This record gives sequence, structure tokens and C-alpha cells, in this order.
Amino acid sequence: MEENFQLGDQQQSIDYKAIFFKLFKYWYFFVLMIFLALLIAFLFNKYTRPIYEVTTTVLLKEKSDKKIDPQDMLGFGFGSKDQNVQNEIGVLTSYSLIYRTVSSIGFEVSYFSEENFITSDLYKKSPFIVEFDRNFPQPLDLRFDITILSKDLYRLEMKKENVHFYDYSQEKPLDRSPEKVNYDQTLSFGKEIITPYFKFKIVLNSTFDPKKDINRSLYFLLNDYEGLVREFNNFKIDRLTKESSIL
Repeated sequence: MEENFQLGDQQQSIDYKAIFFKLFKYWYFFVLMIFLALLIAFLFNKYTRPIYEVTTTVLLKEKSDKKIDPQDMLGFGFGSKDQNVQNEIGVLTSYSLIYRTVSSIGFEVSYFSEENFITSDLYKKSPFIVEFDRNFPQPLDLRFDITILSKDLYRLEMKKENVHFYDYSQEKPLDRSPEKVNYDQTLSFGKEIITPYFKFKIVLNSTFDPKKDINRSLYFLLNDYEGLVREFNNFKIDRLTKESSIL
């Protein structure tokens, strides 16, 4: 009993004031750590490319001309319904469906801007569009740097070795040796560019703003359909509830 009282007295005798003053001598260290933490958080938010999550719901309906199944009337048809839902999930995540989708929505060209070490996907905010010839072999994974000089002129630059080419009319890579591409020209908007390596024209669109876009760091890439399928085949499909036909 006396030992318990002695332990309690020792715990109560801790001098918190002395501990505080000992730690206070290193106040600059704590201030520095807080500053570094805030700086890291600021840089992370400023320079990290944003990723957005999109969700949607899909209602699966059975065909109205389906014959009545006696098992359904007796309550034993849940297995068939579940199988149909699983089949539809398989269709929605299939390679062929994603391929048909990406090849029909116009994602062959990706547009980007670079500002303060931040690369932003412009998507529909690009001040220009690229109209390429599908019947002409086009380079893949080649960065086309474009600098808008005025409403009439722009500078187009690219330089890369081992460039592979893609046939959009056949929707497949060309069986051709990779080549070195080196190009730097000042060109006019709307004029078709024809070289041994690519064929397209660049035109300004309604989002062009001279005050913002002239001398801005912009570039674009040409994508193959197989690469687009791999990029977009990262979604997940789940039932809204265990027995629901809503995905």
C-alpha cells in the first residue's frame, strides 16, 4: 500500500515546467519543421497533376420479348438474372468495346501546356486543333512543340530518335524501321504540312486568346488506339447492391 502511494507521488512530482523550458530552447527546430511541412504541402498541391474521379450508374434491362420462365415465377430464377448481370459487366469491360469507343471519340491527338514546371492536359481547352491525314503514316510518342507567334504564324519543333509510325487507316503500327525526326519551322495556320514523317495541318479554334496563348509553351502527341485502350481500361464496375441490376 505504501509503495503505491510512493509511485503516485513520483508521478505527480514530474516538473512539466522544466520540460517545457528544455524543449523551448529548441524552438527554432520546431518552427523549421512546420515551415518545411507547409512548403512540401504547397509544392505537392501546386505541381502534382490532378486526377479526377468520375462515377455513373447504368440500369440493365431485360428484353421485353423474353418468355416467362417457370423458375422465375417460383422464385428460383435468381441464378439466371445474376448470370446476365455478370455477362453485361464482361461486355462493358471488354477490350473490343473499349477499342470501338476510343476509336470513335477523337482522342487520337492529346494537347498539353507547360507552365511553371506544371504539365496540364488541355483536352477541349486547346487554342488549336490538329487535322491529320489518316491515310498517311504518322509518328507515335513524338512530342510536337508549338509556339504561337501570332494569329497567322506558329513555330513547330520536334527532335527524337527511334520514332515509330502508325497507320490510322489500318489501325495498326507500321512494320517499318524507326527513324530519327528533327524538324524546326515557322509555319502558317491552316496550311497543310507534308514531310516524310507526318502530314497534317494546324488551325486555331474559338478558344484562342492572343493575350494568353501567344508565346505560351504548348505541345501535342499522336496516340495509337491500343495505347488508348490501355489508358482507359482502368475503371471498375460494381453492383449498386448485391442483388441489384444497377451498376
